[in-house]
Amino acid sequence: MRSTFPSAVRHWPLALITTTVAASTGATVLAVTRSGEGGVVFPAAVIMLTSAFFTSGMLLAHQRPSRGLGLLLIVAGLTWPLRLLDPAGQGAAHELTLLGRALPAPLAVGVLLAFPEFRLADRLERATVALTLLLPLTLYADYHAMDRSRFEPCLSCVSMGWRAEGPVAVLAHAHVVAVAVLVVLVLVRRWSRSCWRRELYPAWTLGILIGLHLAIEPLLPYLLPFSVTGRLRLPLNAAAVALQVLLAITVAGGLLRMWLARNATKLDTLRRAAEAQVDQVRRRLQRDLHDGAQFRMLNAMLAVQIARDHLPAGGAGEARAQLDSAAAELQRALEELRRLSRGRRPALLQRGLDGALRELAEAAPLPVTLTGQAPAGLDVELSATAYFLVAEGLTNAVRHARARAVTVSLRQRGGTLRVSVEDDGIGQAAPDGRGLSGLAERVSAIGGTFDVVSTAGQGTSIIGEFSCASSSPTTRS
Repeated sequence: MRSTFPSAVRHWPLALITTTVAASTGATVLAVTRSGEGGVVFPAAVIMLTSAFFTSGMLLAHQRPSRGLGLLLIVAGLTWPLRLLDPAGQGAAHELTLLGRALPAPLAVGVLLAFPEFRLADRLERATVALTLLLPLTLYADYHAMDRSRFEPCLSCVSMGWRAEGPVAVLAHAHVVAVAVLVVLVLVRRWSRSCWRRELYPAWTLGILIGLHLAIEPLLPYLLPFSVTGRLRLPLNAAAVALQVLLAITVAGGLLRMWLARNATKLDTLRRAAEAQVDQVRRRLQRDLHDGAQFRMLNAMLAVQIARDHLPAGGAGEARAQLDSAAAELQRALEELRRLSRGRRPALLQRGLDGALRELAEAAPLPVTLTGQAPAGLDVELSATAYFLVAEGLTNAVRHARARAVTVSLRQRGGTLRVSVEDDGIGQAAPDGRGLSGLAERVSAIGGTFDVVSTAGQGTSIIGEFSCASSSPTTRS
């Protein structure tokens, strides 16, 4: 199944952090170098805010689930440069600058309301959005009071002096406070109902702080003397810049964390479903073996034992020995079949791969020569695959190849173990047969390579190569 985790996640966080840090550093250097009315403090703040919003927006706009939120962040970042269009404070550029001052607060609220799903859940959220959309109109009217400097990087930029007493100013202040209260209420409700609290709480916490900032600033002219509110402008402006920069970063980071958590949850669900499916197949296979092949093998073993018991006492000693051997082999095969049907490894592997291969060779009805030894500490999965490779090779030599002898060799070269089964039979083995194709899949599943060399009249070689440098599966070309 295709992963739902966005491919751009691997590359964009570094660009986001780098751009934001570079802009912040540049703004700090410029602010320290020059300050004052008409200096570079305000342009530096604009650069920092634009970079943070624009970079985060570009990151999210590249992913379908968050494209709308990404575009909203980009628009929020592009509104800040509008404030630089009015160096003279008059004319059409002045009106455009006032409009630019009226947009950041509603757009910041819009980002908070659109996060993380870009949808509205109920009437309260829809009412908050409707009230926010009207905010630029009341703010634009309030800005004509010219109470705030055009070089202040404020968020709502409502009037804070004696001009805040007019009806237009009162309406604008009340409007901002109402929006802020609704935003905080919506965010608290979302946090209490979300199943992604751990991933999204930084952005929601920051959103609540922005809501409190929006609510406090318009109330200050009515609660404190003008001399006090004048001194609070600088820390309020600094807080506004810091909160907005952090908002852009935490919104992008929160969505990335949520995508990671969702992807992990889906992978865990798929893993559990796969395990349940495997367990169901194993149970069905166990039942089918019990009712079919296992029953027939049990009958065959009983038939061999009855035939042995009917031999004359003391006579036909060789025949009795052969029947005893056949009965013992059937008993071992029956036990192995039961063990495999329960998903367990062959019992012979408990004695190590070398011992298991020796017993396979001794039980074969034709001469088998073993050369080489398995390295110590071999992975259990690799040992089982090598065992089944040799078992399949011996089965093919006996049943199809008409071989007279077989050679099984284990050779280690560097970090690679080579297991081969070579017979002197008629050759022409079919690599796409059920047994060999299944064996090829088993070898490939642990990162090994599988090959069959079979020439008419020259025998067959079945070869598997495995990486034994690590116990974990490796990918081989």
